[in-house]
Amino acid sequence: MVQTLPAKTVTLRDLINQFGLQRVYDSAFFTEWQGNLPSLTEAEREFLDQVRQGFYNLLEYPPYLEKMVQISVLSPLLF
Repeated sequence: MVQTLPAKTVTLRDLINQFGLQRVYDSAFFTEWQGNLPSLTEAEREFLDQVRQGFYNLLEYPPYLEKMVQISVLSPLLF
């Protein structure tokens, strides 16, 4: 018999442990998102790398509170 769990009781850590999910760092993973885009300057790449690292750091320490996502990811991008 299949057991159904409410989404609010399942954490990312549960999925990692049960299904062996792994983070993919390959920049060519979603190639359809990379076509026909303008080139980035070196400063823009460094900035995006910092935002990416902040996001990955946030993923390691749940829960993912809305304010934390805003501070670490959205605010720098909107600035």
